[in-house]
Amino acid sequence: MADPQVVIRFQSLKESVYGTDGSLHEAVDGALGEVAQDDLEKARFVAAFNNGMAALQQSDTGGTVMASAQNDVASRIQSAVEQYARAGGHLQQVRAAQTVRVGDKTIEQPELLEVKFDSFDWTQWAYMWAKYMIFKPKRANWVPPSEAPTIIRDDATVAVFGDWGSCLYGAPPISQRIEAMDRCDVVLHLGDTYYAGASDEVARRLVGNWPLRTGKPTLHRTLNGNHEMYTGASAYFAALQAVPFADQKASCFGLQNTNWLMLGLDTSFTYGDQHGDMDPEQLAWVERMIAQAGHRKVLLFSHHQIYSHFDATAGANLQASLGTLLAKKAIYGWYFGHEHRLVIFEEQGDWELKARCMGHGGFPEFRDTTLNGYDANKSQWITLGAQAHIPAATLWDGPNPCICDEPSDPVKYIPHGYMLLNFSGNTVSETFFDPAGGVVRAEEVL
Repeated sequence: MADPQVVIRFQSLKESVYGTDGSLHEAVDGALGEVAQDDLEKARFVAAFNNGMAALQQSDTGGTVMASAQNDVASRIQSAVEQYARAGGHLQQVRAAQTVRVGDKTIEQPELLEVKFDSFDWTQWAYMWAKYMIFKPKRANWVPPSEAPTIIRDDATVAVFGDWGSCLYGAPPISQRIEAMDRCDVVLHLGDTYYAGASDEVARRLVGNWPLRTGKPTLHRTLNGNHEMYTGASAYFAALQAVPFADQKASCFGLQNTNWLMLGLDTSFTYGDQHGDMDPEQLAWVERMIAQAGHRKVLLFSHHQIYSHFDATAGANLQASLGTLLAKKAIYGWYFGHEHRLVIFEEQGDWELKARCMGHGGFPEFRDTTLNGYDANKSQWITLGAQAHIPAATLWDGPNPCICDEPSDPVKYIPHGYMLLNFSGNTVSETFFDPAGGVVRAEEVL
């Protein structure tokens, strides 16, 4: 059973910032006076703080389900509040640990806590966090990737999941299922540890919930997501120096066997927000790795998407940066997260690219009730029609039984899950699972 987890409710946070006490807001305002170099920068920080609070309000579920906006300041505010509340014991239980049913199996869910905004003094703590973290987090140093790919078996089995670092809902049972496998050669996370990849969050929600597979020969890899970058990714890079990621070294990496080259990309470090890209140094590394791959087919793994049916601007930077390789049809398949869905794209004709969105590992994402064929109580594959350069796709949709804080909640959220890649000679097949290990898409060759 995972350790108790904390959710930050916007309404409580709002009361602590803008309520009658106002100490948190005053502390932030005081810190801004020292952090900002001039009045113009202070005004920008104030706007960023207010925009962050607005983003939190917009993303709030209204209940006790984890919510975090795609906003760096908003996520850092949540991380800051959780860290202080944990340290001071200012938490209250909103749900005991429980067992829920997924298909014909049961899974365990950890105790859920929320911050208790009472009369305790936030002032000095909020001042320090605002000064050193909320507005100007220190950025980690870039670690160059190895020029030599790690060799894996020709018949390797690889477990893949993304946006999993919540330690809630589908995330713990996914970890348990992978940990229990008789054989799994590589465990690969596509990035995002919530709320902002702070050191205690990385320790609890990434490393602490990771499927260690103790005593079994397994490589462990985790990518850098935009949420890790919200605090500068220092905690993420520190995790790469310890178990289970000590042999990863850098945030991008290569794995190789006789027939395949797998490249893990860092699409977050350059911008650190929702728009993924890579700088020229990493792009040159990708080009070198592919150039020396010979006859091998190439699979890319990243946090950010190459395209999306739900965000018309998604992937534009990556398409431009990797345009030459895409035009040469040098990339066979691409797996990414960031959007908290499971989407199977048809082959992109111009690039002959097969892509998969695998961002449904553990973060609660609202279902799109406007989709053609949507059924609130039915689990099904929904067809998404082709759009310009975006190929047609199918979306896995249905209630999420892992989210059970209120009777209506399972119906609101997209289901969670993971996948296995099974290599066999010059082919690789995919199987998609729910968190309890039930098959949602039977094995098919990519």
